[in-house]
Amino acid sequence: MDFSSFYNLNPTEFSSAVIVFNLFFSLFLQLFIIYIYKKTRHGLSHSQSFIFSIIIFGVLSTAIMMAVQNNIIGAFAIFSAFTLVRFRSILKEPSDLAYIFFALVIGIASGMSHYSLALITALFLGLIIYGFHRFGLGKVVENFDYLLILVTDKNFRLDSLNVLFDEHLERREFLHAKHYENNQSEYGLLLHLKETDNLNILVDQLNTIPLIKRVEVLSSQNTAEY
Repeated sequence: MDFSSFYNLNPTEFSSAVIVFNLFFSLFLQLFIIYIYKKTRHGLSHSQSFIFSIIIFGVLSTAIMMAVQNNIIGAFAIFSAFTLVRFRSILKEPSDLAYIFFALVIGIASGMSHYSLALITALFLGLIIYGFHRFGLGKVVENFDYLLILVTDKNFRLDSLNVLFDEHLERREFLHAKHYENNQSEYGLLLHLKETDNLNILVDQLNTIPLIKRVEVLSSQNTAEY
């Protein structure tokens, strides 16, 4: 076997060394994208399969770009096949689709040997995403402390809690009401407390109300936005 072409780094004809380097370079940047995704992902619904999808799509796009280099017809044919790709599960957040596109763009740049473009874009966009997450830019719940879920009897009326809420809350926002066939209802509210210590007192008082079957409190910073 002739290994002389392995070290041929001609940018127009991909040698084995360039192929291996591009794939590992792309993989490294995909891992960076995953790191940003895990650090900034809202809610508790992490999916390991989605993280694998980011890596697969990113690295495959690198291989595709090397395969269709200088072949316009092949490029159109292969990327037309991408239109056939469908997710069988619904993406939990719109940002998930953006991360897939992020991985594809970085993979394409890596496959075309535009290393500076891929690296700078990944770092630039990654830092922007992390900064937006760190400072809560655009968050719906940034002015609220907790998400309150009440499961009640069907005869319960939410306005009966107005006096109790006025005592402990600076403000509140109604999110949803659901009524079930088992004669139970569910209410969701965002709460901003007057004092942090008021939370336990409020929960204890809610639990003493006979028509309230269950009380759940979640930190609004760790919940998916409504």
